[in-house]
Amino acid sequence: MNKRKMLLIILMILSITTMAYAYTIYGDLDVKKTVDGLTILTPCGASCTITARSSYVVCTENCAITPPAPAAGIQICARNSNNGSFTITFAALGATKYYEKPDHTGLGTHTTGTLAATAAVTNSICIVGYDSTHYYVWGTPIGTWTAN
Repeated sequence: MNKRKMLLIILMILSITTMAYAYTIYGDLDVKKTVDGLTILTPCGASCTITARSSYVVCTENCAITPPAPAAGIQICARNSNNGSFTITFAALGATKYYEKPDHTGLGTHTTGTLAATAAVTNSICIVGYDSTHYYVWGTPIGTWTAN
């Protein structure tokens, strides 16, 4: 890896760390920052709509997340705020669009299917747009997740 790429990675990490620190200190302070379609951090109350191609969502209460329609390369990670035991629900995607099951063994129901976690402090998940009809779960989510 060349020095320029290394420097960019370090700057991204510092930016994310600074934003997360500001959120931790100031609670509901809106620290949303979007640069070229990349959202660094989005605090989410009861509901939020994601429009950026890459987003990190922190739920500050039971939250419903509406993602964009699936498309290759979209990335969304969601988790609960520090010490927050909340449910997290990704909204239904519409006709012929699916969430992968968290254990990678199949797909949820199209049209009405959601991706949801029961209330737990440790809830976190990342989903990635595979194509125009699927969101795949990346890695192993933490918490009890269900693709309905």
